[in-house]
Amino acid sequence: MESKAGGRRRINTYLINRKLILLFILTLCFVFSSILPAFAYDGGYLGGVKPWSSQVPNIANATDNDLSTYANFSNSSNTMYRLPSTYNLTDFYINASSPMFQLNCYNSSMYLMYSIQIRKNGLTHFNANGIAWITIFYTGNDSSKLFEFDCYSSSNAPVIPSVPSGINVSGSGGNGVLSWGLIPGATSYNVYDGSTLVTSGVTGSSYSFSNFSVGSHNLTVTAVNDIGESAPSVPATYIVLAKPGQVVGLVVSGSGDPNGVVTWTASDSSDQVLNYNLYCNSSIIASPTSNSWVFSNYSVGLYSFQVSAVNSSGEGQKSSILDYAVIALPDSVTVTSNSLSTNSLNLSWSTSSGATSYAIYQNSNLIATTMGTTYLINNLIPSTNYSFQIAAVNDCGQSPLSNSVNITTLGIPPSPPTGLSAGNITQTSCTLYWIKQPDATSYNVYLDGTLTGNVSQPFLFNPSFEFSNLTDGSTYSMTVTAINQWGESTASQPLNVTATIPNPVLKAMVDNGNIKLTWTGLGSSFTIVVDGEEVDLVSNSPYTLTKNPGTYQVQIIQNYNSQQYPSNVVRVSISKFTTPGATKMTGDILENAGLVIAPAGGLLALALALKGSPMLLAAAKAFLLKN
Repeated sequence: MESKAGGRRRINTYLINRKLILLFILTLCFVFSSILPAFAYDGGYLGGVKPWSSQVPNIANATDNDLSTYANFSNSSNTMYRLPSTYNLTDFYINASSPMFQLNCYNSSMYLMYSIQIRKNGLTHFNANGIAWITIFYTGNDSSKLFEFDCYSSSNAPVIPSVPSGINVSGSGGNGVLSWGLIPGATSYNVYDGSTLVTSGVTGSSYSFSNFSVGSHNLTVTAVNDIGESAPSVPATYIVLAKPGQVVGLVVSGSGDPNGVVTWTASDSSDQVLNYNLYCNSSIIASPTSNSWVFSNYSVGLYSFQVSAVNSSGEGQKSSILDYAVIALPDSVTVTSNSLSTNSLNLSWSTSSGATSYAIYQNSNLIATTMGTTYLINNLIPSTNYSFQIAAVNDCGQSPLSNSVNITTLGIPPSPPTGLSAGNITQTSCTLYWIKQPDATSYNVYLDGTLTGNVSQPFLFNPSFEFSNLTDGSTYSMTVTAINQWGESTASQPLNVTATIPNPVLKAMVDNGNIKLTWTGLGSSFTIVVDGEEVDLVSNSPYTLTKNPGTYQVQIIQNYNSQQYPSNVVRVSISKFTTPGATKMTGDILENAGLVIAPAGGLLALALALKGSPMLLAAAKAFLLKN
């Protein structure tokens, strides 16, 4: 029988060998631990982030607080952690697929303080003060999964997570993203719309939702762990709008112009429109935020416009289609002019196909538009240069300008002469005078409206013209026009001139005791004057004046055009001796005396011898006149 001393030696040897083996293992762990980071603190949990042994390369998956990840252990594999010395550990949390895990706890001197069989799931509670190292062994012969391993102090024991904060929601229409801040100790999150659970088991800090119905949604978040679920967060309101209504009132300004503006009736404010989509020929060409859009330089062709309104829920119904045609510009025209005057001009031009009107430009300035192909330009300034062009116009715009018509307006003819007067008036001639016109180079003289002559006396202050071949007693209308390079003036005020008439010649003789008067003249009446007194008014010659014997002075006055023309005065004597008739007696004397007395001087001598017998004197005169 073995002695007690020998037994003690064997026991001591066994214990010493066991301690040496354990010390060797711990020494290896200590050597390798120097290359690993300290045991990390993670939201109330103390979790390792690196394995002690390469036998479990994915041990971090069991220390990340995510129950869906794990580390594989097999064939007595193990891993080791060094714990921070500042924590008084009281609990371990184990979640494994098998109870074949052993937890060995060592102090800082690598002395084994505890060896605990790990339960399959849940908390393992013990006083872990002074523990510096932890080794996890898998004691099974197969393989198993370690889903989660955490250790913590009593002050950080698992509790229901705090209420999530930092709730924010954004999106468009029924689709969006709800986000929040992560909560320590939470393993997942639930999302609610009001009291209705939208989703659960969200492990991140956001949730993307879709197809929310139209209306207001009050979204909240709760934090969840093994202990329970937190109270809901402050709600974040998310409103899903109805899509905007159909746009109406689509209008395109102008007609046929390559430049224009598309306008439409703005949507109601309740639609909360973000922008509009403008379609042209079924394609979006613009997304303006206001209810108008300007287009330019469109080529000739047909364009179909539509508009829709867009808000956070999407695009509303498109408007009705509005067709707009851009037409070609009209062709340019060719311009001519005629009827040029001092202040006007007539323009005419060729027709332009497609033109609806024509624009008239004077010295490059638009002065008028017209529908026709002729236009009378008025109010021009005499002796002034002008340039005219025409552009054909339609709804698309205007053609290039036409050729240029350059003209100089005519100058102004002189003013009509003034100051007409007549002089040297005779029975057949007259001299006409007038005042010089400063801008006249010559004058035309008219008699009763007929051009009679031209006077080139621009240097004379009082030009004149001599009329001839007038008819005595006739009245004439005389006018004058002034002439220069620009034309002839209007006629002057007419001057009426009457050619003079001869005074009547009166002859008187006594016949049978009466005075017989004869005369010539143009008067419409004649006044018989005896001894200065008017005795009668007659219309023509002859006239017989019956008077007593005596001597009388006889005269006639010719009345013509309110003028009086006196004749010569004839002295006539009537004798008391009566004869058979002076005429007859004179005839008898002439008939017989001519045979007896020759020459006539004898007859005259006889008459004188007879003391101046009137009868013989008359006979002698008659004879002399006859022969």
